Amino acid sequence: MLHGLDASDPDLEAPPDYGTLTRLGPAIAELGLPLAIHAEDPGILHTFRRPLETYEDVLSARPAEAESVAISAATAVARQHGIHLHVAHLSSALGLHAAEEAIAAGTWLTLETCPQYLWRTDADFARLGTAMKMNPPVRRASDQQALRDGLRREVIGIVATDHAPHAEAEKAQDLEHAPPGTPGVQTLYLSCLELAKQLGDPWLACKWVCEGPAQLIGMGESKGRIAPGYDADLVVVDPKRSTTFSPKAMRSRQRHGALEGLRVSFSIDSVYLRGARVGAKAAGRMVTPSG
Repeated sequence: MLHGLDASDPDLEAPPDYGTLTRLGPAIAELGLPLAIHAEDPGILHTFRRPLETYEDVLSARPAEAESVAISAATAVARQHGIHLHVAHLSSALGLHAAEEAIAAGTWLTLETCPQYLWRTDADFARLGTAMKMNPPVRRASDQQALRDGLRREVIGIVATDHAPHAEAEKAQDLEHAPPGTPGVQTLYLSCLELAKQLGDPWLACKWVCEGPAQLIGMGESKGRIAPGYDADLVVVDPKRSTTFSPKAMRSRQRHGALEGLRVSFSIDSVYLRGARVGAKAAGRMVTPSG
């Protein structure tokens, strides 16, 4: 699993190259919808590919330059055509720097990162093993600090997951063959609350995981805030009861995740969907962006 372009899965297809993105630029701009990208330059990934025996091999095979080059190239195209570009799962200080340069140049660019990049570093691999294997990879402490600072400065506006619930037997394979990805939906909000608390304001977590995503997808007029006229989608949190993320509590198919063992100062008390308390039975309806 060195690079998705080589995957034999018939359900996967290679992402468009920069030429294709340029050719489609006018049509994308006309739609007026955000274009979300996984920012890793395939040329760099192919050049640095290698067998994966250690976590240093993972970092060498997917260097931060792959992210920064992809962001620089894609934002150049987006700026030319007036496209709203959204970079998913930002993982590196280099990538953040490239994004900030693009924003300063006038690119319509929004950014998101993931909890694993905010809470974990390469030093955690010895304890977590392949549960921490993902693309882009979790990097150095300096990258973690840069991303936290990007959130604090509101350059990064969203914290989301790159959920990938593989079977545990798949993730138990060696580093070379274990598929990349980690479960994250269940632990997203609590991990963000803890980080926001450390930054001085737990309410920041609501912006990262509720308000920001709602605005990105054109649902900022009905979702993401507690206000008159908005859907009463609520999570009630107990700030006096801690939670430790453990495999036995995970509801994902893949119980071992990158945040395993993290202790946070909050717990989920209850969840409401449009004012109705959510129970064991799933409920919901299709929603569409405004406009």
